[in-house]
Amino acid sequence: EEFTCINNHGNVREVRPEELRGKRNSTSNRAVALDAQGNQIRVNDLVSIADGPFKGRQATIKRMNRAQLFLYSQTRTENAGIFVVRSRSCVLSGQKGKVERGAAAGGAFGARGKKKEDGGLIGKTVRIQSGQWKGYLGCVADTTATHVTVELHSRLKKVNVLRERVVVAGDKFGATDNPDR
Repeated sequence: EEFTCINNHGNVREVRPEELRGKRNSTSNRAVALDAQGNQIRVNDLVSIADGPFKGRQATIKRMNRAQLFLYSQTRTENAGIFVVRSRSCVLSGQKGKVERGAAAGGAFGARGKKKEDGGLIGKTVRIQSGQWKGYLGCVADTTATHVTVELHSRLKKVNVLRERVVVAGDKFGATDNPDR
């Protein structure tokens, strides 16, 4: 008895059950990656493929391994609909993350009635450039005109940072971008 497995390069091979022992990726359900626009994507998110051999298709993320996404598409018959694409080749379909956070915060107005000015930062991964948290990466949870609340990736902690101290982390090529310089 053998199983058909697909690796993170899209290659398919037959393996025996004893070869698979202990190799299952159990952290994939908690993993987070960035798409081509810097949005966070997770398992079960719907993505559109922006470039590569599968360009133009939509698929659901089934597993993640570093920057590789194992996607499922009902329209694809080869390998039971499973194929592998780099996370930066995909774009999150819809506004899932921003809509959920916006609704939870009470729409466009905060608890004190101040207008939120997120500038498209909510849900983005940012790098803190100066201050006590310099060098840390995190996801923007909330913004005001002067401050940004960042959920740090390396710690289970939310910190408030001045808006000018953060930049969106990573473009398509992995470089950070600061339009003020």
